[in-house]
Amino acid sequence: MWRRAASGELLTLITEAARVDAGSVAGVAGLRRFGDAAEAAVALQIAEARRRLAAKGFAAESWIADVEGAQMASDARIARHKAERFRGLEGVADLCCGIGADAAALAAVCGVAEAVDLDERRCAMTAHNTGVATRCADVSEIDSAGWTVHIDPARRD
Repeated sequence: MWRRAASGELLTLITEAARVDAGSVAGVAGLRRFGDAAEAAVALQIAEARRRLAAKGFAAESWIADVEGAQMASDARIARHKAERFRGLEGVADLCCGIGADAAALAAVCGVAEAVDLDERRCAMTAHNTGVATRCADVSEIDSAGWTVHIDPARRD
């Protein structure tokens, strides 16, 4: 389902979900014109995540994220500040990339060689949100020799 959202198949539903008050039964039920209940739930999550990311300074109107990922994402100003520390370096890897907030800032400042996360959904989100190559892997088991590494691990399960 999340991959379909990232591919844009649910774009109309996501757009409509952003206009709905999630506390309105009638509003949420109206989303069923555009997709089934599971798709509507994902669209509502994405709409809420985009609101949270916008509050953190991101131009997130096209981002795909879940609420938990948006909560864990670095604030845009903090992500840019951290990325500036990597300016001039090549082969930067963003480990535990989540939805790609830090990867986006790193890509803008110095280019990112790769973004890595254990969660396949989050890898798809990062790829969509940043255009950075992603790999789903346990970061403790990858060979990062030759990379400059940024790591900001999840603080939740």
